[in-house]
Amino acid sequence: MSRRRIAVIGGGASGCALAWALTRSRDAAALDVVLLHDEPQLGGHSHTVPVTVDGVQVGVDIGVQYVTPTAYPNVFSMLDLPELSSRVHAEPVRPVHFAASFTEDINWGAFPSYREGPLFARMAAPEVRAQARELGGDLAAAWRRRVGGRSAFTMKLSEYLDHKPHLRDGDFVRFAFFPILSVFNGYTAWDLLEGTLADLWPLFARFPFVDGPLVHFEQPGQGWHRFEGGAQRWIEAMAALARERGADLRPASPVQRVRPRPGGRTEVVWEEEGAVRSEEFDDVVFTVDMQGVEELLAHEEDPLWERLSGFVGTQHFSTLPGVCIIHTDAAVLSPHTVHLQHEDVQFTGTHAWRPDAENPYGLPYDLHSTYATHIQGHGVPGVPPGLYVTMYAEAQDAFWPDPAKVLHRKEWRHGRWLSSYFAAAKARLHQVQGLGGLWFAGNPATFDAEEGALLSAIGLAGRMGVGFDLPWGGLRGRPHGAILRRHFIDGIMFPSSWTRPAA
Repeated sequence: MSRRRIAVIGGGASGCALAWALTRSRDAAALDVVLLHDEPQLGGHSHTVPVTVDGVQVGVDIGVQYVTPTAYPNVFSMLDLPELSSRVHAEPVRPVHFAASFTEDINWGAFPSYREGPLFARMAAPEVRAQARELGGDLAAAWRRRVGGRSAFTMKLSEYLDHKPHLRDGDFVRFAFFPILSVFNGYTAWDLLEGTLADLWPLFARFPFVDGPLVHFEQPGQGWHRFEGGAQRWIEAMAALARERGADLRPASPVQRVRPRPGGRTEVVWEEEGAVRSEEFDDVVFTVDMQGVEELLAHEEDPLWERLSGFVGTQHFSTLPGVCIIHTDAAVLSPHTVHLQHEDVQFTGTHAWRPDAENPYGLPYDLHSTYATHIQGHGVPGVPPGLYVTMYAEAQDAFWPDPAKVLHRKEWRHGRWLSSYFAAAKARLHQVQGLGGLWFAGNPATFDAEEGALLSAIGLAGRMGVGFDLPWGGLRGRPHGAILRRHFIDGIMFPSSWTRPAA
């Protein structure tokens, strides 16, 4: 009996989690799993880059910086499994200090030392702190609050702020809340008001049995973790287990084309070691973004693409630009607070201050030219001072680090962290899951974070007919992890009405 051949395109968190899940399923012996990744190392946005500073070599995460059992409960349940716990650890870090800086008197930090002195006078004013308490209280209790006669939980931020113009036009929203949203959206300045309060609630709520809240407007955020040795350790642990169970993982193998063939199989063409290879598979899973899906699948006069194009591709899931730079140039930090550096993450609007221009949301600064910097020495053991990771979005006219001080630069396109983005498109995607042996995971199915990557992988493994059983749950899992699984896997990815579409 021939084995079922499955190609996984993309070796980031979603792809490696899927390879891990498929190879631990009950039918693993009957599967031939091949993972193809375009870069020399697996990882994608969870890649850890080795750099040397002052003679010390350290691993620096180029994308993902923090994880947390509050927002990523299934990831932490996975890390508790004996097969993972011996290979990778997520260690708690000190409470995370968020800050934003603009002018000589408009600077803010979510901790007491950034409310003292003339630098912080405007943002420490009583009315601004009252705005912070009101907004923070509404976010933390959104599930039971009503605003304007309706549930706050399902309101878009734009709708919520329309009911509270004193917050929308106040200093706190403009100079603290918008910066926090930009940092958490990955980093991007787009569509800040399109997310819902439900998206943000896990950041501001206090969950039983876990440290939190993750974000507090007047104190450092509690409950944050980092992967010991970098996020790459998690990727490598999943990849190693998949390989040990028979999967064939091939980095440095960029896929060039995917097209259906007669007989119900799918041809995948890729480049490997300078040669072009072509093989046929029974199933192909895309864990890349929808721009990549479109480039590989959109063949003229292909009837399958004609059916898929109503559900997948950039017209339904547009991606966003991003640049992430590891460097040693403190000049990217605001000159007003660079001598302090008490924060772990700084949103810098100093170089984007343009009060006379037409800026997004009517702000006195150009949001597209702002950026966020993670000060590595504060939260990563063994990292020398003066090492930074700065993340840009569109960066139309941003301030860049000195090229001579840049250690690594990565440009990419990414999805949106907030799960409500593309809610309608995600809710429709199940209609083509499995069509012609093609499947879709990652951000288009859930949300752009390690938890979303894992949820999309175990969701697919559970519906592809390979006998995958979730290895955590009940007393071994976390209660809110089950809620997330039901919401994304059973509610969005594969609702009860789902049946595999006929070719």
